[in-house]
Amino acid sequence: MNNCSLIVLLLSLFSLLLCERCTDKDYGAIYSECDEQSNRRNATYYWHDPKTCEGGDSLPDSFVEVNCSCTYQDYKPYYGECQLGLREKYFEKQTNCTNGITPNTEQVPCKCTKDDYDAIYSECDHGKRKLYYYWKTPKICEGGVELPGAISDLYCDFECDPGYYLPKVSTVCQICKAGTYSIGSGVVYNEWDEWPSSKFDTYCKINDNKYNNNNIKNNNIKKHNNKNSNNINKQLTEETKCKGWQLQGNYISSGNSKMGFSNSTLEYWDNFYGEEENSISFNYIVDSEEKFDGLYFYIDYKLKLDLVSTQIFPKTEKFELTKGVHQFKWVYYKDNTLDSGFDKASIRYISLIGTAPSISKCTNCTIGHYSNDGAGSCDNCARNTYADQEGLSECLACNSTSYSNPGSVTCTARNPCTEEDWDWYYSNCNASHLRTKIWKLIEPVICDPNRGVTSDSKLPEPGKPCAECVPGEIEVQEEQNGEIIYVCEYCPNGTKRSENELQCTPCPEGTGALKSKYYQDFDRWPSVFETSCYNECGTPGWRVVNKTLDSGEGHSGIVESFLIYDFGVETDGYLIIDVELKCAKDPLSWIRNKCGVTIYLDGINQKSYQSQQFNNRQVIIPIDKIGDHKLIIKFWKSYSYQVSGSENDFARIKKIIVKGIIEGGSDECKQCSSGTYSNGQVSYCSPCQPGSYIGSEGSTSCLECPKNTFTSEYGSTKCLDCGSGTFSESGSTKCNINDCIFILNDKYIYDLKRLSSPNELINMKRDNEIYYLNFCFNNLTKEFCSDESGNEINTYVCQNISNLNYQFDLGNTIEFLKLPNINNDKDFDEDYGFLVRYLNGDQCKGTNLKMYTNITFMCDINEGRGELEFDNNDEDGDDECTYKFKWRSKYSCRYCYKDDYFYYYTTCKDNFRYKRYYWLKNPKNCYGGVKLPIDEKLECDQAVNCPKGTFFNGYNCSICGYGEYSNGDDLIYELNNLNQIESASLTFSTSTSPSSSSSSSSSSSSLISSPTFATSLINSFSSSISSLSTMSEPFLKSTSFSPYFSTGCSGNLCTKWAYESNLLKSGNGKTSWLKINKNFHQIGKIIFEYNSILSKDNLKFLFKIDGKEIILKNSPYFEKKFITFKYNLNHVGTHEFEWIIINTNEDEDEYSMNDEYSNGIQIRKIILANVDDYKYKCLYCDAGTFTNENGSAVCNVCDENTYSNTSGSTNCTNCPNHLFSYKGATECIDRPICTENDYYIEYSGCDSDRVNRTAIYKLYQPQICLIKNNYNDNNDYDYDGNLHFNVSCQPCNKGEYFDNLNKICVSCPDGTYSDELNALECKKADMGFIAIKSIEYNKFENTFEKHSIFENEIDTYCDGYGCGYSNGWRLRNEFIDSGISSEIGGSFNSILTFKTPFTILFNNYDNIDDNLINSADSDSDSDSDSDSDSSSDEDSEESEDDDDDDDDDKYYNDGYLELDLKLNQTRSNLIILLNEKPKLEINYFMNDFQTFKIPLKKGVYQLSIIFHKWDEGISKGKAFIKNIKIFNTLNGTAKIQQPCQSGAYSPERGMTKCLICQSGYYSLKSENSNVNGISQCTPCQTNQFNNKNGSDHCHICGEGTWGNHELGSTDCLNDCSYSPEKDLIYDFSEIRKSYQIIEIENLSNSTNIYLNLCSKIMNTEICQDQNSYICKNSHSLGNILNFNYPLPREKYPDESGLIIEYLSFNQTEAIDSNYDNFIINKIDNAIHQKIESNNKKTLLYMVCDVQAGMGSPTILEDNQNQLTLEWKSLYSCRQCTENDKFTKLTGKCISGERLITYSFDVDCWDNKLVERETETCNSFTIQYYLIIIGSVLLSLILFILIILIFVKHKIKKKYQNKVTLRNENSESDNHNNENIQLERMNSNNDIDEKSSNNSQNEEIDIFRLID
Repeated sequence: MNNCSLIVLLLSLFSLLLCERCTDKDYGAIYSECDEQSNRRNATYYWHDPKTCEGGDSLPDSFVEVNCSCTYQDYKPYYGECQLGLREKYFEKQTNCTNGITPNTEQVPCKCTKDDYDAIYSECDHGKRKLYYYWKTPKICEGGVELPGAISDLYCDFECDPGYYLPKVSTVCQICKAGTYSIGSGVVYNEWDEWPSSKFDTYCKINDNKYNNNNIKNNNIKKHNNKNSNNINKQLTEETKCKGWQLQGNYISSGNSKMGFSNSTLEYWDNFYGEEENSISFNYIVDSEEKFDGLYFYIDYKLKLDLVSTQIFPKTEKFELTKGVHQFKWVYYKDNTLDSGFDKASIRYISLIGTAPSISKCTNCTIGHYSNDGAGSCDNCARNTYADQEGLSECLACNSTSYSNPGSVTCTARNPCTEEDWDWYYSNCNASHLRTKIWKLIEPVICDPNRGVTSDSKLPEPGKPCAECVPGEIEVQEEQNGEIIYVCEYCPNGTKRSENELQCTPCPEGTGALKSKYYQDFDRWPSVFETSCYNECGTPGWRVVNKTLDSGEGHSGIVESFLIYDFGVETDGYLIIDVELKCAKDPLSWIRNKCGVTIYLDGINQKSYQSQQFNNRQVIIPIDKIGDHKLIIKFWKSYSYQVSGSENDFARIKKIIVKGIIEGGSDECKQCSSGTYSNGQVSYCSPCQPGSYIGSEGSTSCLECPKNTFTSEYGSTKCLDCGSGTFSESGSTKCNINDCIFILNDKYIYDLKRLSSPNELINMKRDNEIYYLNFCFNNLTKEFCSDESGNEINTYVCQNISNLNYQFDLGNTIEFLKLPNINNDKDFDEDYGFLVRYLNGDQCKGTNLKMYTNITFMCDINEGRGELEFDNNDEDGDDECTYKFKWRSKYSCRYCYKDDYFYYYTTCKDNFRYKRYYWLKNPKNCYGGVKLPIDEKLECDQAVNCPKGTFFNGYNCSICGYGEYSNGDDLIYELNNLNQIESASLTFSTSTSPSSSSSSSSSSSSLISSPTFATSLINSFSSSISSLSTMSEPFLKSTSFSPYFSTGCSGNLCTKWAYESNLLKSGNGKTSWLKINKNFHQIGKIIFEYNSILSKDNLKFLFKIDGKEIILKNSPYFEKKFITFKYNLNHVGTHEFEWIIINTNEDEDEYSMNDEYSNGIQIRKIILANVDDYKYKCLYCDAGTFTNENGSAVCNVCDENTYSNTSGSTNCTNCPNHLFSYKGATECIDRPICTENDYYIEYSGCDSDRVNRTAIYKLYQPQICLIKNNYNDNNDYDYDGNLHFNVSCQPCNKGEYFDNLNKICVSCPDGTYSDELNALECKKADMGFIAIKSIEYNKFENTFEKHSIFENEIDTYCDGYGCGYSNGWRLRNEFIDSGISSEIGGSFNSILTFKTPFTILFNNYDNIDDNLINSADSDSDSDSDSDSDSSSDEDSEESEDDDDDDDDDKYYNDGYLELDLKLNQTRSNLIILLNEKPKLEINYFMNDFQTFKIPLKKGVYQLSIIFHKWDEGISKGKAFIKNIKIFNTLNGTAKIQQPCQSGAYSPERGMTKCLICQSGYYSLKSENSNVNGISQCTPCQTNQFNNKNGSDHCHICGEGTWGNHELGSTDCLNDCSYSPEKDLIYDFSEIRKSYQIIEIENLSNSTNIYLNLCSKIMNTEICQDQNSYICKNSHSLGNILNFNYPLPREKYPDESGLIIEYLSFNQTEAIDSNYDNFIINKIDNAIHQKIESNNKKTLLYMVCDVQAGMGSPTILEDNQNQLTLEWKSLYSCRQCTENDKFTKLTGKCISGERLITYSFDVDCWDNKLVERETETCNSFTIQYYLIIIGSVLLSLILFILIILIFVKHKIKKKYQNKVTLRNENSESDNHNNENIQLERMNSNNDIDEKSSNNSQNEEIDIFRLID
């Protein structure tokens, strides 16, 4: 039995179960006539057909006698119409029965029809199948048709196209009728409220290795086992917390969007029956991290769709399939680093064609949809139509009073139109600078235009002012359709126009006119924008509404409305987008609707807002790639059901500004950024070419990379250093690797050519990664190494990952390094290999580091060539940014050198011996290079030269043994040994003074000697030592001193150089000198380290070499850094070296060079190279040093707690526990009993409830004290002897809050603060306030989790011989101190430096005007370095860290540094340095902590603190720091909120920076601002203005001027006229027309004055301030114009005119509408004070002089306070009026003309006074005129009469001829045309006839006229 037969049997059994039990209604009866007498009759019974009951009553016996009472059998049923499966059953009486029952009318099922059964196909068997019929369940019909039988031998592969169906049993496809549809043979899944099929399965898996994305691509994912359809969308397991795909109603989406290393998988399978045209297609979108996260698609476990990270628009993918079963898999992969966008994929529908035979009937279209005949799908009803029932072939139209959105099921009544339904746009700007405002209804129109606000009230409004051009554009005139209009055009390239400028001005060098394009105030759709909408859209996309771009109206359910803008940029730029979003709240849940707006640039999600409502958010998106870009703004809605009010959700774009666009205008001259430059008047700055760079802004050219640096990129801000072992010339784009040969330690040569050639490419494969390497040649081809754009990468190492179509650069800069001792192996020898590192690779994902590669080349002389391997250390995964390889080979060995072998001499025989060579190391650590020399045969008396670490023993060079050393030919005077011996006698010889002090009255000298040294040299220098005599003066306390030093001095009470505290120190007097003579057997050099602290101007330090003077540099007294001096000698032989300190003050009788402020000269080391002192014997290591190897050139110093008390030690001995020692000690000293000062506290982390923690006392290391067992009997000791106990947890600091979930203290987020300890939450800064960050160090403690600031944030060290074991500052629980000084005394510097610089913000302002900052900064004097050193030989070299002079104090502060300090040491200094410049010095004793505050301006600071101890004695004094606080920093925590300063505001809560008031607005900090703050700026009132950002007041416009806006004016306007009284007008416009800028000569000096009478001077070469009317020396003398009337009578008693005053900003009244008393805070307004520092006032007397014409201004007075000018001119007079009387004067008649002038009775001017007016005239009398005129007229009349008579005669004759000619040619039209042509041809030959023919009608008219 097949499956279908079983189904039919089951259905039959099921039908039986549905039958009811039989009653008397189920059978009928046939009755005989009723006998009335007996009331009886016979009955015969039968079952109704068909029988529909079982059991119950049985059929009664027939032919029985019954009574005549009515039964059911006496009635015949009949039926009504069938409706909804039921019909009425009526009963009609058929017999003469009486009484009994009367049946009621019933509702019963209808008769069965074909619609009551269905059919099912069996499985295909050999291409055929059967069709079985079955009743639909539950069966609700009765009777009617019977169930058909099964049909066999039907073909399986019959298919119909979409829009057709195959009726069952038929073999012909039928077309679907209108109102229905079909997809043909397949299935579509597009409704996702529940899983539509059990064939779907979904799951999620967390991956556990870093190659997960590759495993996904290779399908290395374990298949999910549980395929139970009831378990689809399984619950999360506790193990993974990872979700599969989720149902979303109209779509499905991938699971956990933020779960790292997860695969969210959707699977589906199906059987495809078609022989061809089987396919699967699906519609999807993806929003994830580009290149790393995204969607994969597989068919039958083969990748068909590679990683798709971003697919903004819904996209359909289609794949053809073969016949059979197929498995499909969609995998969304998420890595474990960055999040981007929504981090998920969504599928809208899945369509499968061929999964089933053609469907047997079409499906009705759902409501809201319709279809035509043959539809494969249904379409949405169009706007203003609807479909309220299924299966409609067309949608119904809404009436005129209603409307509908696309896909509607009903219409909505139109409300009367309101103002919000109307929008407007403007016509072109006409010649009068006016335009018309035209109203229109917003599309689509959803209101009733005939009701409410109708078009009758929205008539066009002409006469509206034209809009101003946006910045970067200039207004021009053009003609359009014959009309003059004004349009805006871009400023020319290289020019700019800002908002307040009238014209485009060129940009200077070092800047670029960055082009901009503004899209704002939208009144029509921009042609460059595109829009589209998907799914349930109300409008087809975005539209223009209320001067914005609106996302559309009427959207519902699932919607994506796109706004698309393609543009290109020519340089780095950015986008500014102002966006508004409204996502309404659900009235039931009060949760905002699921809608939002997402902004994409080039497919990357830049910003997204969802489920929010705000009026304006500004999004700024940087653009760092030149070329074409695509901006997409998507408004989306995601509802599984319609939420009330959601159709009104929208996004709006108010403004889009593109900076750096190719086609646009510039509104700014943008300073060239680092790495770019310009030569002026260009639209953008050009990037520096490879090989060049520029690190500063505003550059006009780039610099070549210096030697040994390079850059291969465009736009470099710095050049990269060549790696160790490589070099480059200046301007290089790469480093020279010296033909793959590098030198290590300036000596050893390694040759990689032996392992790599230029064309050799090594590839290494691991998992799915392939590495391509070429050790020395960065020429990997594009085939192996290219970036995402397909460009070839020039690199040495490249990584290819198989799932990506591009590669990664793992290092393009090579450096060669010595072999590191990673495991600290005592037997490690760095000479057995080297390390090659490749730097500057691509950015390492998830970090700010760059990837690099290490290859360790290991020398193995027995290995051969070897091969490259992966370094096993790389498998640990400790550093994912580093890739490690190794290569063991004999070619990894360096070349062999002479130092690699040694020799020995054989014994002499026959006066000869052999010099035999051998390799020093076994196995040999070199290959190639020099060969082992052949043995040499030598005479026995031949000289021998021995290298360092050896000595000449008379016939051989012997290697020094343990405990010995030899410098070879170098003599080193080490003065920094810490071991001390008792005083020795000083032997000396007399010498003369140096030439510099020969004039002194007395001199002395001494020769320094050392007995120990003399003893060691007794064999070779006995003659020189025996000549020394003895002196009783104690001098030296050290060994290792030469007998060739001498010292002396001159002057009263002078002292010589002395050896103290391991330093050679200069003495006092007129001079103090030190001298040495040495013989050099080869050309040598001298090197010494010195410290020169000479604070007095009269002190000078000289160094002489063979009598030649070299002036040495002085050291800053507060740092005492030692300076290294080097000098290369130029010949062999004896050289003399002399150090001299000179007092040049001749007036002083006594000279003191050494005091606490001037410590003289100190020398701590001298090296003389190539002298022949140490040649014949190795020296023993001094006590306190040792060497434990042969051939040592130096000895090692004993560590702490070890010592050596004899010379020649081979090791140091550990001190016993009760003793300790410092470095280099010769003995151990007693440990004192430990006190509390010897311990510091280390704290554990707090317990889980953050109540307690453990405090552990630990000893400072190295330990110098002795623990006493009963130190604290109340506490236990741990195994180190340290004691511990429980203490309370420290509360969370201010600026932090307690995270109760994780039990930790967390810094407050930006914009919030906490002003109390242990706060549970942070407070948002109020409006008008900002959360100010600060950095504090006040918990100086160690913890187990996070060590103290000494390990994380501070570097500390000690420099000097007085340093103790602490080696710098140290932690002291609640404070830090400067450390322990040495027990033997001596000066030192204990230095504390913070690793990370801190940034002080600019007064907490944001968007500050750069001009203000620059103006404020320009007040400070620039720092300068001055070097007073004279020259020395070109080979000399001197190095030190120079420090600039301190900056002058500024007049404003942006933040401050506060420290709590204590100093309990005299003769010491505590110096606070910022950026290596001292800001605070303390040199006095303090018993307790004092607070010091250092004000700071904006900038980045490096903080250092130096404790300098001057005292040479032993002292325990220290410096202490308890608190360090830095206020108003970029980083840190916010502990307070601070009100915005004047000129700024914060409009929202939670701000970190105050915004600057723009020009035209101001804000003023009041006395109660700490309570209220400043939340907004106030516009300047009418006729007030300011023109600077960040203003705290407005200025009053001068008399006769007015603001350029009603409110918020940025300037005052004037028309160059003034009317002080009625009918009294002064108008200087004529002067302004004649003069633009007037240059006024200044006779008192050469500085002329420039004046623009009524307009601002825009020429910056004349006046730096473009807001000025008058300038002198480029500085403004007046910014505000004020008319003053009248002239001062004491000066001008008789003249008329007025005064024009030019005032500076601070000479006008400062107005504040909120406060009566205005007080300027000097700090807050320092910027304005800088601008307004010029208080000079300018007066211009405009004096009326009608005889002066235009005139010109002259200077009356020019002093410090006032400039007074006078301008006598006709135009300085008032204007004449109608009431002014004037006299007309006529001049003499000359040549027929005379001049007319006017003279007014008063001093005024009118055009009559200046315009030239003439009239004609002559000298004849009137009688002559009449006679002449009469004669002329008479003659003229006679002449005309004669002419007329003659003309009449001629015309008549010609006319008669023409009439005759016409009559002859009037026979036909054709003849007439021919004659006309002939006449025209003749006319060409006869000019007169032509004229006559052309004027025929005129001649006739004239003839008639004459008649």
